[in-house]
Amino acid sequence: MISKIITSVLFFFLLVSQSAFSIDYYWVGGTGNWSDIAKWSTTSGGAGGAGVPGVNDNVTFDNSSFTATSQTVTLNIANANCNNMTWSVTTRTPNFASSSTANNLNIYGNLAMVSAQGTWTTGMNAYFLGTGTKTVNSGGKTFGPVFFAGTGTWSNTATWTTGVMTVSQAATLNFTNNITTSTFNVNAAANITFSALATMSSTLGITAGANINFQATSTGTGTSMNITGVG
Repeated sequence: MISKIITSVLFFFLLVSQSAFSIDYYWVGGTGNWSDIAKWSTTSGGAGGAGVPGVNDNVTFDNSSFTATSQTVTLNIANANCNNMTWSVTTRTPNFASSSTANNLNIYGNLAMVSAQGTWTTGMNAYFLGTGTKTVNSGGKTFGPVFFAGTGTWSNTATWTTGVMTVSQAATLNFTNNITTSTFNVNAAANITFSALATMSSTLGITAGANINFQATSTGTGTSMNITGVG
């Protein structure tokens, strides 16, 4: 009986340690696919073969990641996961692409991009997930569909242009910098504050009891507002 208890306790701590363990991954070797383990190292500019990042892992794309101008990282799997994603490149304008518009980039931490990057694909879904306080720096790049599917708090620290933006969980969103979307859908009891330029080229659609606050510092345009199913 005691041995079974000890085994159960050890198994529990093993699960906890695995879930809490994180690795810092660095992209290496220039052009390639996200799923290729040869493209991931545990040191900047180091040897590849470290594995593929998971939900707890941080990923970095820096100057040592690329060997020539306009090389491309391609998201080639249905779901690519990471905790923090950081682009710190200052040279060679690397690009980020996707092999399918159905592919999802799932970010559980912060996103930090820079204007020195090349193109950022609009042909994928960007999901922001998890809990806690996080920031999104788009580097001035244009995104495709964006989903807030966690209950954390997010703030955008740079001007951000997206496709359809959907809030499906009780997230807290602080748009402290300019935001431009086609359609903004709020399907959960979220708390959303606009304190800068807000432009919606289509509609603001609200289907849940969300709290949406436009600060006096917020200006912008919108085509229409649809509020349905809110008691």
